[in-house]
Amino acid sequence: MLNAKTKYESGDIILLPMAGNVHCVGLVIRGNNDGVLFGSFFEPLISEISAPIALGVISAKRVILSCLCGDRSISSGDWLNLGKLPGWDESEWPLPKFFRLLDNERALIIEYDKSLMLKAAKRHEVSQDEIKEGMINDVLVGSRNVERRITKLIGHSIYDNQMGPS
Repeated sequence: MLNAKTKYESGDIILLPMAGNVHCVGLVIRGNNDGVLFGSFFEPLISEISAPIALGVISAKRVILSCLCGDRSISSGDWLNLGKLPGWDESEWPLPKFFRLLDNERALIIEYDKSLMLKAAKRHEVSQDEIKEGMINDVLVGSRNVERRITKLIGHSIYDNQMGPS
């Protein structure tokens, strides 16, 4: 018998297990339940599985990583889905523009359709100096690699940079 896939949708709060028995709070910005999601991941890490504590971490100012990533870890239940962010408003968490380097001088700017991320709504070629801050590299990151990237971003202070019961 096959295990049922855990479903998720835009606005869902997720918890990624990290080393040291802590979790990184994530937010599904867009997802298609078919292999890909765009998410933002926040610091500080939390030491308790708690929706109220996770809610206290979600803020655009606390984003440490935003990326397109595979959904295997959330679909399998390895990343815990805490449900919809109260008052979720998609317009407050827009999809950014993405870029893909073509060579040493040129890049492709990609704007994904908000309802189906894999279908690029617009693509246009530009010079690399037109890549702006806030644009995201158009690379699909495996869910385990998201965990590794967060660990690297937080660095050696992974055990000290936590939020939990006082």
